[in-house]
Amino acid sequence: MMAASTSSFSAAVMVTSAAKSAYDMAFYCVRPTGTLLVVGLPAKEISFPPILMAAGEIQIKASAVGTREDLREILAMGAAGTVRCQLTTRPLADVGEVFAQLSRGEVTGRVVLRVRD
Repeated sequence: MMAASTSSFSAAVMVTSAAKSAYDMAFYCVRPTGTLLVVGLPAKEISFPPILMAAGEIQIKASAVGTREDLREILAMGAAGTVRCQLTTRPLADVGEVFAQLSRGEVTGRVVLRVRD
């Protein structure tokens, strides 16, 4: 299990183990509005408390493909700085258009709305 964190809870937690216990522990490490990333799946059934998922707005993203070597390569790319987030900054006055673009699926990456110029 890996975590991206500056506090006791993490914005993103990634589980690469097939052990059910790793999934059980990882969920409780994710901060509200955070993401649980799972690569591969355990043989045993897993479940998470729905009330905590909803209240914390926790996202779960999963992939059943890829090897540990693939994962090492991707993490190395991130650590080397070769992966960049696509980010656009717009004035707060554009909020209506930004929401329209989001609902049409036209936004790639992130849009940050500036309160002040």
